[in-house]
Amino acid sequence: AVYRKVTKDQIVAAQISDASGFTNTLINSGKSRTQGIELLINYGVIKKDNFQWNFILNGSYNITRILSVINDIPGGRLTTGTHVFNGELRQVVGQEMSQIYGFGYLRNANGQIIYGANGLPRRTPDLISFGSALPKWVGGITNNFKYKDLSLSFLIDFKLGNKMLSGTNFNAIRHGLHKMTLPGRENGYKIVGVGVNENGEPNTVQANVQPFWEVVRSQALVEPAVYNGGYWKLRQITIGYN
Repeated sequence: AVYRKVTKDQIVAAQISDASGFTNTLINSGKSRTQGIELLINYGVIKKDNFQWNFILNGSYNITRILSVINDIPGGRLTTGTHVFNGELRQVVGQEMSQIYGFGYLRNANGQIIYGANGLPRRTPDLISFGSALPKWVGGITNNFKYKDLSLSFLIDFKLGNKMLSGTNFNAIRHGLHKMTLPGRENGYKIVGVGVNENGEPNTVQANVQPFWEVVRSQALVEPAVYNGGYWKLRQITIGYN
């Protein structure tokens, strides 16, 4: 099945002044376009008297794009969720629904991280998008096997193509409890960030490990805690005898 759907006046939680006694309110606003495909494949791979193998794939590919919020000006946005240190969740005109925004590493034209004179990473001047929190691919794969009177079935499901911002890892990084904070402990708690300085030269400044990773809190620099949110999961195994 192939589909294309336009939704108007969606119910969204818009932020309002907390002087009202509330932080958000539900409103009808905006328009979005959802398009994609859904498919189901049921295939008998092997069909013998004493052995059968049946394969089932059920999946979809879907993208929802924001056409308007309060207006249809490209870049116009509605913030639907926020955290003082962990960025925001936005609905932005022209982009996919549910964009994760936060401060990231400041990079040069080649994508290299820029470090200050103190050896600490610099952050972007404004919040940037890390991608949509909604998966593009969703589905499941089931394999059914039968040998004489024995049967075996297992289900694998998946969600792919989305980003996630982990508050748990955010705190683990800033407290030095995440494995990415281990480098530098063997040489006096000094670390040299991989990248360039503000002059475009390779960074050679040693920074203390603790302030190097505390920037995720002190600068609200969430990029180290943003991940590919996709997964494959063995959801169920069934064994039977008839």
